[in-house]
Amino acid sequence: MHKTTVKKDFKEKSILVSREFNAPLETVWKAFTESESLEKWWAPKPWRAETKTMHFSEGGFWLYAMVSPENQKHWGKMNFLTIDTLVSYTIQDEFCDEQGNTNMELPTSRGKTPLQKRKLVP
Repeated sequence: MHKTTVKKDFKEKSILVSREFNAPLETVWKAFTESESLEKWWAPKPWRAETKTMHFSEGGFWLYAMVSPENQKHWGKMNFLTIDTLVSYTIQDEFCDEQGNTNMELPTSRGKTPLQKRKLVP
């Protein structure tokens, strides 16, 4: 079983989350870049993610809601800054309203999702 590891560096204001998947790189890439797949795992249980709009392209975005069990929605927008297909992409993630207007009172985050193909040793 592959565990998710989280390394926090509060001084640098950074978090590194990593995990190995026993799956083809293309499958993992789709899980991170297609709304139908993201909706299955992005939100912490018992919440769920719900896509309003997604354009996975440089300059595009994913406008989504985190939906509570009581159907309360909290909106987020993930802006895709750079994309290197099957290698990595960089994002800016922000809180927003249902139309995608940024909530300037809340912080934004930047991140990079690098994927690496490795041969797993049993």
